[in-house]
This record gives sequence, structure tokens and C-alpha cells, in this order.
Amino acid sequence: MPTPRPTVPTTAPQALAIPTDSAGAPFAMVWMGEHYFAPSTLTVPVGTTVMWRMLGQQEHDVWALDAGGAFHSPTMGPGATYTHTFTKVGTFKYTCIPHGGDGMYGEVIVIPRPGG
Repeated sequence: MPTPRPTVPTTAPQALAIPTDSAGAPFAMVWMGEHYFAPSTLTVPVGTTVMWRMLGQQEHDVWALDAGGAFHSPTMGPGATYTHTFTKVGTFKYTCIPHGGDGMYGEVIVIPRPGG
């Protein structure tokens, strides 16, 4: 009798919290799976660290689409994470290189810190 395989979520989580680290800095999470980033658009204050966490079974990566390549991850497998701290205000579009043709795109919108 074959061993049952664990099921893997195929849809994005619907609610995401923005916790803070021990210093009180905001920390945001983006989930990655089979051909999605969730949330696909994330707005954070400058200085925020964003973590991308792989939920799917296929390999994925995170590549900035700006001319300078502001950030990029290695190819990641199940459970892997990648972090980047956004130190400038602006809109940072990114993709998964192997799955960009399938519409796997996201963006981080970085805004000034309130009161700063």
C-alpha cells in the first residue's frame, strides 16, 4: 500500500499579520507557492524587513525587476526563506524567474515612516 503524501496548500493564505522584531521594527511576510506571491502587493514603511517563505513544492526565487537588481534570492525549495530590508521609499516590483511567464509577480511599496 502506498504511503500517503502530505497535502500542500495550493491557494494563498487569506490573512497576514505584520509582526515586529525584538527591537520593534516591522517585519512583513510574503508567502510563495505554485505560481503566486501572497500578498502580491505589500505596502510597508521604510526600514521594514520582508521575508518571503516558500510553501510550494516547486522551486521559486525572488528577483527585483529594477535596472540595478536591488535584491534577488537564490533558488528556494520547500520551507526556505529569503529576507530583504527596504531602506528607500519607492515601488519595488519583483518576479519569480522560472514562473514570471505564468504571472508570478509581486511588488513592495515602501512609504515614509509615519511621523518621520
